[in-house]
Amino acid sequence: MIEVEEEEGTIVRNRDLMAIASTSMTNILECTEDSDEEQILNSELSLPKVPCSEKALKRDGKNLVTPKLVAALDRCQLSIRDSVYILHAFVEALDIVTVYWDGKLLPGLDVRSSKEERLPIIATFDDREQLLAVPKLESSSGKHRTKTVSNALFDWNLHEKLQIMCCDTTASKTGRFNGACAILEQSLQKELLLFACRHHV
Repeated sequence: MIEVEEEEGTIVRNRDLMAIASTSMTNILECTEDSDEEQILNSELSLPKVPCSEKALKRDGKNLVTPKLVAALDRCQLSIRDSVYILHAFVEALDIVTVYWDGKLLPGLDVRSSKEERLPIIATFDDREQLLAVPKLESSSGKHRTKTVSNALFDWNLHEKLQIMCCDTTASKTGRFNGACAILEQSLQKELLLFACRHHV
């Protein structure tokens, strides 16, 4: 009998807390906005300076993941995985193109080579997937991967609509200087949101 009353009490308290949290969430965000920005600006992290050209500094576009959004997701105590689910749903609602690529060893088309590395490139938009290309890679370096991905994007005229790139987290793709993601951002002259695939980690 006492346990039932305690469970009902906790259910009522949880319901009350959820009602208070849902009604006052916007007020909390507005009140703590300045303090969050100050904390981010005054943090003791010293990031290394990456050399970039003047063109890269004067990029036009809208940064989707702002410090305010990160602070709001963190304040709600969401895990990284839950935050990615929310961001992915948000981006799908904006009708933005996402490009995926991953190298695969496939049987060669000629008699001489038994296997060759190919790079399937897939674009998703409006709840549809489109295979853009499956070109043969000359090498596995970030430069060659970027060249093949950007060629496919320009062939399909998707380079201006592209906002998100998705790939696994190997060094040839996510390296700071010679990674395919960094080089693709430089070649398109805009920042892209990286959805890192952590399936095999």
